[in-house]
Amino acid sequence: MGKRTSAILLLLAASALATCTDPNVDTFESQGGAGPDPLGLISGTVVYSGPPPACTDDGHVVGNVVLLLFDYDNPSPPDGLATSARSAHSIPGDVLFGSARASLCACRETDTCPAVATVSAPFDWPGIAQGREYQVRAFFDTDGDFSPFFGVRNLPTRGDVAGGAVEDARAIAPRFVRVAVGTRETPDGRDNDGDGMVDEEGEVHVNRFGAHVSGLTVTLGLQQPYERPYYTIGYDPEVTAPTQPELCDNPSPGEFRPCLSAQAKLPPPSLTDPVMRVGFLYNPLPLLFSILQYDADDPADPVTAVLNRAGISYDPSAARFLLAYEDVDRDLVYNELPDDGHAILGSAGVQSFFPRVVLARRQTVAQTQRGEPRILMIGTVNPLLYLDPIDGIAAPPAAGQPHTVACPPGAAGCRMTVNPVQQMPVVVPPVAVQLLNPTSLSCVVPILGPETDRERFIPRDAMTNPAGATRYVVCRELPLGDYAFNIVNQTGQAWTVPNDLGRGIGAEEGSPEDLVLNPRSVLGAGGERVAPLESQATVLTVYDPDPEDGVADGCPAEAANPVPFNESLIDFCCAPVRHLCANATPPPDPPVDPPIPDFCCP
Repeated sequence: MGKRTSAILLLLAASALATCTDPNVDTFESQGGAGPDPLGLISGTVVYSGPPPACTDDGHVVGNVVLLLFDYDNPSPPDGLATSARSAHSIPGDVLFGSARASLCACRETDTCPAVATVSAPFDWPGIAQGREYQVRAFFDTDGDFSPFFGVRNLPTRGDVAGGAVEDARAIAPRFVRVAVGTRETPDGRDNDGDGMVDEEGEVHVNRFGAHVSGLTVTLGLQQPYERPYYTIGYDPEVTAPTQPELCDNPSPGEFRPCLSAQAKLPPPSLTDPVMRVGFLYNPLPLLFSILQYDADDPADPVTAVLNRAGISYDPSAARFLLAYEDVDRDLVYNELPDDGHAILGSAGVQSFFPRVVLARRQTVAQTQRGEPRILMIGTVNPLLYLDPIDGIAAPPAAGQPHTVACPPGAAGCRMTVNPVQQMPVVVPPVAVQLLNPTSLSCVVPILGPETDRERFIPRDAMTNPAGATRYVVCRELPLGDYAFNIVNQTGQAWTVPNDLGRGIGAEEGSPEDLVLNPRSVLGAGGERVAPLESQATVLTVYDPDPEDGVADGCPAEAANPVPFNESLIDFCCAPVRHLCANATPPPDPPVDPPIPDFCCP
């Protein structure tokens, strides 16, 4: 071999060595890098115990199992604030009923079906983000009317069989399994096996090899006895209708637009009589919620026409508001005050009730995209319907047969009596809350009217986060704008007004072309158009009765210096909104109203 050949081989060898060094590797997004985090997989079994399924003429099961994944500490209402699931998965009815499908479909023809069918099916749920703890909620959509893309059809209805991954399905108040997807650091610093079925304390981290949670059991066995609370809103005919500003004259037929002054106040401390106290709040805004009625056999009925186009069918007599006391602290002891008091009126002796009544200020697309915090008002069923929350008030009138065991005041380990009614008077206290972090009620900042006695009308527990520190409070006029109504039964079934039936689908809001389309158009197909329902377009407008004076603010002298927000929660609560601080770079344009609190904007 010549010298020239030897030199070439030596050069090639050196080049090869140079190219065998480790390539540059970016870190994962969870570590601050650009590399996508590896995803997780949840595997398990769905166990169904409920009525036999409905079937098509050719022997296929109607409906699907719907699995919904939520952050463990922020599920869907009424137990949390989540407006959508982190992930969803479905199992076709044919797969769930498997080999039993043929016999269960055939037995309907001979009326020999069993009362209860028990079946199971495995599932694999891919694409789960790691580094979180979840809970799984689920239901079997017995009539196939569920649509995750259509707001008026995205929750269970009557006959659907609900459940989830719970520790003990026989418990009075079952606890959901804490599902950790990723690697959990145990207190002794060692990693567990990553199966997710553990309760050790410690953070859950992204595993660079992915994560597989196996052996999860999802139980379905609670059949929904009622429809969603489809409702309309009007004034209570037994109370003199309030005088409204020109803004809320309700000019078109069927339109209802109540108003609330931004300077509205809570009752003064001197007003101690319970009836007068509630009347002080109810009489200026006597809202009465009523179940939406229609005649399914009358195609000329405008409500029927809209519901048919939307793919909604229900028996109005089966749609109810489920009135009951709420066990706020979840100790299975009801009617305890202040522990089970209303979030705003608890100190005034008002118990917390179901259904939940929450009003949310509507946001523009731009406000949502830039992450402005939600503004809420917390209403309540008129407490004059009940005996125990306020002494001397008559018991609620009989309104439907209770379908649970009666629970005496202060009793533990039993279920509360539920009164299913079709009309419900609602009180809206003039107190707003600013939700800094949409995942936690610990991040709520109450907004009270100027000169409000906060100690009297906001109970200590409602102002205290889990760490025990008192919340920061702002004293100013109510935030202006239009507020949507949300009613949530304890079953999780809810209805929101305004909705797609009232504002139209695909049309610019407020335009004369507002139309409701067949929901198939949402999924890609066309459909006939019908006029929207005015009753499903109602909002509460908070208006400024004296706009030239600016925003009145200022706490009473005894509360001139609001108690500091809990220091341990500041980073958690403020992280989603710091970019909206007035001193941010660049500052928000237009400014956020109400402003982000000072403790978030050092």
